[in-house]
Amino acid sequence: MKVIILSINTYKDKEAVINSICPTGQLTFIVKGLYDPKSRNAQLNAPMTIINAEFVEGSYQFPVLKRFEMILQPMKNTEDYLYLSTILILGQLNNKILQPEDYAPMYEWLYNGLVTLEKSKKYYDVMLIYTANVLRVSGYEFEVNRCVMCGTNKNIVAFSFSDGGFLCRNCLEEEEKKDLTPSQMLLIRAVFNAKTYDLSKIKYDLSDGKVLMFKFYEFINDMFGTSINNILMLNH
Repeated sequence: MKVIILSINTYKDKEAVINSICPTGQLTFIVKGLYDPKSRNAQLNAPMTIINAEFVEGSYQFPVLKRFEMILQPMKNTEDYLYLSTILILGQLNNKILQPEDYAPMYEWLYNGLVTLEKSKKYYDVMLIYTANVLRVSGYEFEVNRCVMCGTNKNIVAFSFSDGGFLCRNCLEEEEKKDLTPSQMLLIRAVFNAKTYDLSKIKYDLSDGKVLMFKFYEFINDMFGTSINNILMLNH
């Protein structure tokens, strides 16, 4: 079974309880020798690691890792600052926002996102699209193809997180701000409509990607009462 490690907690002297995401949802298991430098299992002491794992049942509360095949170790590639920031942002989204019932629908998005990062430099593609899907499975569907109020696809002039999507000129209240540029509006539409991690058709500027990530940061702060602090790393 392919699993992605989300968090690691000390259990006994050289053992750990690992929380992971797999195709069927949440999976918690025990790894022996995780803190023993001589153990092969020490490789697993890093979030976002992907393995093909086999487990055994025993006297423990959770299944015990029997053997594994390493698929991907994203945290080994730490020289690229933006790459590292992206990995850390995905981790915080998983640990702070996702509920256990959301793990199954997000597994493929996370797996493909990590593989995409390993093969390319589509950092903002992955950050933006993964965040959009985390919000979607958490119950926040945003209308980005027409006005969320009246349904027209003409004269779209603003995007409102509080209203739930695009607004046309007629439905925009005077006190509401048009705080996204036309190019940023196109980008947010592409992000929420994306089926894969590919935004190359709109060829957006990375500064627009940063603006949208900070918009997501503000929304998550307001609606979930938590902060994805690693987003702040994008300012460096």
